[in-house]
Amino acid sequence: MEKLTAQQAKMVLEYFALQAAEDMPVGTTEEQQTHLWMTRYKASLAVERRLGEWWWESLVDAQMNLQSFDRDPQGWAFDNGIDPGFHIDAHRERQENEVSWAIDNCYNNSGA
Repeated sequence: MEKLTAQQAKMVLEYFALQAAEDMPVGTTEEQQTHLWMTRYKASLAVERRLGEWWWESLVDAQMNLQSFDRDPQGWAFDNGIDPGFHIDAHRERQENEVSWAIDNCYNNSGA
């Protein structure tokens, strides 16, 4: 079986993190931690690397922030103490950059 290139692995990580963020349970912290562990395990198998817990949680958190922003930019701004008259495109770009940074860190800090 061929190994994924770094770019392919990062795309797979983005997919799994997006799914993990979308499926995050609203329940207890224990349920959320179990969900993070299970999704990290699946993503690790998919990219054939051992993903660090902290890096995976950071990636899923960045995905959740981007999703929250996409659903309601004005509400996101209010929740984060930002002036409602803020420049939406600049904040969206910042959120996308944070996701990209988190993907790179998750991949670069994983063990083969």
